[in-house]
Formats: sequence, structure tokens, C-alpha cells
Amino acid sequence: MPLQKTVTSILAAIRHKANPVMLDFLPVSEGVEDHATQTPLAVSKCAAMIALWRRLIAFELMAAAQAVDLRDGQTLAPRMAAIHKAIRALVPALKEDRPLGIEAEALHAALADGNWQPILAPADLVEEQT
Repeated sequence: MPLQKTVTSILAAIRHKANPVMLDFLPVSEGVEDHATQTPLAVSKCAAMIALWRRLIAFELMAAAQAVDLRDGQTLAPRMAAIHKAIRALVPALKEDRPLGIEAEALHAALADGNWQPILAPADLVEEQT
């Protein structure tokens, strides 16, 4: 619940950026070319959307980890357990209301730098392949 308004705002921003770039024709090069491409603007909008999606994924991971914690006796598959453990290394379980911004930002930063990897034990990999 604490992140619901933020998630709604991010989704609205993603939808806004998903609108097409201007479709009007603009004569360029003193009329030699028919129209100017809007590729730089489209790429810029796409990059902004990717950043928003990454933030949204961080929030979804936080919610999923909390859902797992609320289910007593739940046994996770090895890869899911590794993901849960990696999330919990950055974001403790929510037992009472508290601000989540700093923790959400830490998880988002870990995802954004491209190095966030849940650690699997070699035994888990062998077990999963059989």
C-alpha cells in the first residue's frame, strides 16, 4: 500500500511517454528533404521509459518479497529463494508502517547499475538442472 500512489504515478508517466512523437511533416534543408525525422526524440522518450520501468520493477520486487514473507511455511525454488534473499539484503521485511523511499531507491540503484545478481549455491544449480 505505501508505494501504490508512486506506482500509479510511474505508470501514468510511462503511458504518457508511450504516445507517438509528433507526426507532422516538417520541411528541412530548405525544402530539399520532405520531412525531418523525430528519431532523437523517440529514443529519448524510450530511454526515459526504460528508467521508469526499472523503478517500477524494483517496487514489484519489494511487493513480491513481502508477499512471500506473509505466507508461512512457503518453500521457494532455489532461484526464487536467491532472489528473495537478494531483495531482503537491501529491503527488510515490512512488519510495521515505515517510509520505504530509501530502501526502494537502494533496490532501484542495484538494478540500474546492472550488477545486481542473486547468488546461487552450486548445489542449487545442480539440483535445478536435474
